[in-house]
Amino acid sequence: MAEFPRYWDARKRVYILGGTKARKELATFAMKSGNNLFLQDKGARLPFDKKSEQEVQIINLPGRLRPTPNGKVPTTLSEFIEWLDTLGSSVAHVRIAEAFLKHGGVMVQADNGWVGALCELPKQFTNGYKTEGFRRAALPGALLNIGEKAKLVRLLGVEADHETIVSRNLGRAVTLARKKVGLIGCGTVGSHLARFLVQNGAGLGERLTLVDQDTFAPANIGRHVLEFEDIGRPKVDALAEKLKRIHPGVEITPLCGDVLGQWARIRSCDLIIDATGDENVSDAINALAIEERANERSLAILHAWVWGEGIAAQSFLNDGNKHACYRCLRPSLARKDWRYDPRKDVNYQGLAIAPRCSDGAYVPFSVAAPAICASLALELALAWASGNPGCRLRTVCLDEARTTLVKSVSPPRAKKCPACGGSS
Repeated sequence: MAEFPRYWDARKRVYILGGTKARKELATFAMKSGNNLFLQDKGARLPFDKKSEQEVQIINLPGRLRPTPNGKVPTTLSEFIEWLDTLGSSVAHVRIAEAFLKHGGVMVQADNGWVGALCELPKQFTNGYKTEGFRRAALPGALLNIGEKAKLVRLLGVEADHETIVSRNLGRAVTLARKKVGLIGCGTVGSHLARFLVQNGAGLGERLTLVDQDTFAPANIGRHVLEFEDIGRPKVDALAEKLKRIHPGVEITPLCGDVLGQWARIRSCDLIIDATGDENVSDAINALAIEERANERSLAILHAWVWGEGIAAQSFLNDGNKHACYRCLRPSLARKDWRYDPRKDVNYQGLAIAPRCSDGAYVPFSVAAPAICASLALELALAWASGNPGCRLRTVCLDEARTTLVKSVSPPRAKKCPACGGSS
């Protein structure tokens, strides 16, 4: 349809949201700031002021949009109706005229896209149509009689539903749409990852569940996607609102609390992502997953974390008893006993800054590390969704001076793992 928009030369865009692909006859227009028009299935929930909504008639064409035989773009109501006839429209002319009187315009849906038109009608027509009786019934025919004088404002439909946006970037690749995804931890890694997940289909068809118990603080601004105006709010609530601004069709459930308290509400997820970066929390999540599998409940857990002062990032998928669990990566509690440790100095813990009275201790590093870690986790989540996760442990080294190369691998189970029992 690349050539047709140039021919149609629309003055306004209509952004087509979800729920309009089923060839309905009525939909809902909604206005937003900047005079943008949005279209969604009649009765669907629109994220705009109800006062701005109005119905619009949809004309469904059997084939593709194409120019008029003489190449002249329609500028009047009469020319618009003649153009529809050349495309095989079966809608009676009087009904089209009535749609302009009743709704102010129409939208046209074809195999290759959407267009539409608004009509600048004389006041005697718009006022007369509001009155019941014979005069109103006669107005559509009267409008057809002056159709060559009724000027059009041409509209071009732009598909803006969540699924179209996601699939446009991923092509034939599998997305996270219709997957139940739970994200534990909405801090530096989790906030970036939450946005990436939504942009790749999470929250489409199934809910994306966010779990975190912290509030957003000024110290978080340097590495988080939330902003100054979110200070003092629960991270999950503020982040859920921000994600809804990516697309109004996103379905999100924010749960403010710790993972143990919220486990009953997230255990049904197809994929649970641990972005806490807290080894104790990760151990607890790992133990819960093993317990679920003991009860024959299939559950995939994806862990993502940053090493030290942002020197490296790792992401690990634990998707079943045939492979290593999280604790298999560190059978003992000593940090120097990690099996796939990217640090050159395994005793190096990172530089922790002493806390001030209003802040806790923290390790300094730039926003690049959590953003890269989130990207690494997203790629592994998409690989999981495809059914072919490949290497389940992936590493990106960010500081060559303090790290050593760790190749991507699917770790075997550790001998005598205290969590899963390890290999025999």
